[in-house]
Amino acid sequence: KCPPTTRSASPSASRSCAQCPAGTLCPSGTSEPLPCPLGHFCLAGRELPTPCMNGTRRSEEGGSSPDDCVLCAPGSYNAQVGRSVCSQCPEGWFTAAAGQLECSMCPRGSFAGNTGSSACTACDDAGPLGSTTENIASSDLSDCRCPDGAYLPVAGESCRPCPEGMSCTFGSNEEGVGELGEAWPVARPGFMTRTTAPLLVFKCLLEEHCPGGECQDGECRVQTCAPFRDPAAVACGRCAEGAYQSGQQCHPCKDGVDALPLVFATLLVLGALSAVTLAVNRDMIHQTRWAVGMMVSLTCMFAAIQTTTIYLSLNMSWSEPLASLMKGLTLLTFDLSHLKTECTMSVNPVSQQLIRQLLPPTFIVYIAFVLAVKRRITPEMHLAPEFVNTAGTILMIFFVSICVTAFDPLVCYAHPGQVYASMRGEPSVLCFDSPEHTAMLAIGIAAFVLTPLPFLSVAIFAVWGYPKYVAMHDITFMK
Repeated sequence: KCPPTTRSASPSASRSCAQCPAGTLCPSGTSEPLPCPLGHFCLAGRELPTPCMNGTRRSEEGGSSPDDCVLCAPGSYNAQVGRSVCSQCPEGWFTAAAGQLECSMCPRGSFAGNTGSSACTACDDAGPLGSTTENIASSDLSDCRCPDGAYLPVAGESCRPCPEGMSCTFGSNEEGVGELGEAWPVARPGFMTRTTAPLLVFKCLLEEHCPGGECQDGECRVQTCAPFRDPAAVACGRCAEGAYQSGQQCHPCKDGVDALPLVFATLLVLGALSAVTLAVNRDMIHQTRWAVGMMVSLTCMFAAIQTTTIYLSLNMSWSEPLASLMKGLTLLTFDLSHLKTECTMSVNPVSQQLIRQLLPPTFIVYIAFVLAVKRRITPEMHLAPEFVNTAGTILMIFFVSICVTAFDPLVCYAHPGQVYASMRGEPSVLCFDSPEHTAMLAIGIAAFVLTPLPFLSVAIFAVWGYPKYVAMHDITFMK
């Protein structure tokens, strides 16, 4: 019987043994050598087969040297020894060179859609330009999406920067707006868009008006306006139907109760106008210096207070007690929103502008009514001089407010992109790009031409001719 690694030269010659040739195995006592098994090679005279190294394979029997072990091809790998086949890299993985022990993951910005890939496909080459993947080892073209800060427009071939005032999370897609499970550009706090144009961004006058949208885990919440604000209005600039504005917030109307502020304010204004009409027509020659000085001081103080209301046009947050003080001063600019007019009548920006401009002429008409009643009581009074005196005093007191409200349509602030602008006093109205603004501008110009301009002209004429008038008529005109 021949020892291991040898074989009998012939079945009858048991004592004649020969060395096993390369590529075979000779178990003890064999006369016919066995072929070297798969995944191995057998050198001549060896008792056991030698496994092929990891990273290689031997898919046929009879390997006789290490050179018979073939390197795993690109796209495959082998981490074990003695293998007859190499394993293919799974999707999302690759090997670029032969003889690899393991596959590498596709880096971010690429993908491998098939098994056995020798290279990853860049997102820029197969998907939208500028797209990338959220993770490594991506396995499908659908994983290529726009990165944070960019979005894919409808039928777009490349990612675009997120519009100003919006937030774009990974994978934001304009086509996905409003769809569950999709990411899309959403407005940041302080900005808003409308469903009819989801990428047209408007800047809100105050951040509290527009909480913005939000995207988490690939799902987005549609941006909305603050409670009780109209989501269809530009910049959430007005309250929804059935609500009124108080300060910077909108509140729901209450039946019956909300008419009281307007009623009380009307009675207060009528009483104040009556008192002013009687006070300013008293004979100044017979008044004490204290009374004259008090009237002049009150007039100057009232004018200064109106000038202070200009600061209300600034986008500033006032702390108490200035916040309450500024809120009250808005009444001097004929801002009736604090009187809950939205709850008692149907108003819009145009009608509000018209009401504000009609208030001074209405005051003049009421003054004429008060003087007519006074004449019936005291027939000796001079109606025309007292009417001119009272009307001039009222127009002088409210001159700043009248001018501010008349030119309110010209005070605008720009939205992102500088394409549109809104009135600062009525953010829902687009300046020079809406019928509402055209109407409000016409009302303001007409009001200025019919009220402040004539008064200013008469005042200039009176001051210019004052010395001559005094020289000719002494001081009896003051009676």
